[in-house]
Amino acid sequence: MNSVVRFGTAATTAALTLLGGGAPVVAAQQAVLRGAEASPIMSTLAAALERDEAAIAAFWRDIERRGTPLIEPDTSHPGHSLVTFLHRASSSDVEVELASNIVALDANAMALSGPRLPLERLGGSEVRFLTLRLRNDVRAPYRFRITRPGVESEQLIDPLNPAIWEAEQPALRASIVELPGAPDQPWRGAGAERGDWDELSLPDAAGVERTVYVYKPPGWRAGPDQRYRALVGLGAFGTGIGMRVDWMADHLVSEGAIPPMVFLLVDLDAASEASRYASTDSFVVDVVLPHARAHYGVSARAEDIAISGTSRRGMVAALVALRRPGAVGNVISLSGSYYWKPADEPAWVWVPAQFARAVRRPVRFYLAAGELETFVSPGNRGHHLVGTNRHFRDVLRARGYDLHYVEFNGVHSELNWQDWLADGLVHVFGRRTR
Repeated sequence: MNSVVRFGTAATTAALTLLGGGAPVVAAQQAVLRGAEASPIMSTLAAALERDEAAIAAFWRDIERRGTPLIEPDTSHPGHSLVTFLHRASSSDVEVELASNIVALDANAMALSGPRLPLERLGGSEVRFLTLRLRNDVRAPYRFRITRPGVESEQLIDPLNPAIWEAEQPALRASIVELPGAPDQPWRGAGAERGDWDELSLPDAAGVERTVYVYKPPGWRAGPDQRYRALVGLGAFGTGIGMRVDWMADHLVSEGAIPPMVFLLVDLDAASEASRYASTDSFVVDVVLPHARAHYGVSARAEDIAISGTSRRGMVAALVALRRPGAVGNVISLSGSYYWKPADEPAWVWVPAQFARAVRRPVRFYLAAGELETFVSPGNRGHHLVGTNRHFRDVLRARGYDLHYVEFNGVHSELNWQDWLADGLVHVFGRRTR
């Protein structure tokens, strides 16, 4: 049986005091709603089933026409909708769960082995359903986790939902729930980049060859009269996973939102955690940027260079800028894992503490975190992501940094992060800053 973390227990309350007390904050009025009566459509179906079992066949025909999830207005909560996920179970002993970080809406669903939220069975029928009240700007990926007796569980996309996130990495492929107020993603599914990619192999300080992907904008040319701004992306998130920075950049440039710029995508050295990521800042600043200046026309001015990352890499991006502000003048941190601490340090939230103690650097910050990133786990020891990002925000403000802070209605996913990477690029490199 899974061990479930429940807010209000002594252990969890003690863990949360590490953040200064208080329960994780989930977006106001968003909630898991139990029972068919939560959704007018499901309530009508439940009543029809009491009169005629044939109502199920008509229901599924209607759902195939509508698509899923069902979205109904929530008249009692302006700005919200009732969102019902549906699955047609093959037998009564099949268990169906919503596999998505959006289950942070229900604290009791946060199992230590991963978030779980079961779909209910409608009477004795084959219909499994789950209704959530969601704010109209939400976007999140999801799948169904299907468990049959004696068989290992599997995750499936929703066959009735035409909105599918076709990420380059197959493991990220998922169905999408997105309400009308979610930010536009006009670059999603663009299908082809307009510029060119180079794949480099550069040696780090230990002589280990590391791969760097370089995206050159359409019309790129190197020369003394052309100096490009650049984004260093930790984690190579523009290739092979869920965010296509090339498509995004092409769109932003074509719209006049940012100037043509170079993207330098670098994977983290996993072993560098032991050295507080010293090898990462050395590789970025002493190897990658000099090569980019020499071969790709990248500017030598720190204010023309941004470093970005998601999750742990977002935190490392901030650390690189703290240590090397003469080379990196901007940070775009997306759901940074600021709960982290080195293994030999007693106190958590270590990176914000370094900023609190250090002399203010000439670095601009763009921080984004998801309102639904409230999971606690053995890994973060109660320091959930949105809480630690708020803490870092407060530290930066107190130290007088140039800071733009955003909380989005979404989860820990590249599907959400691409919105705020685009927004961060416009904020840092938009035409207004030229």
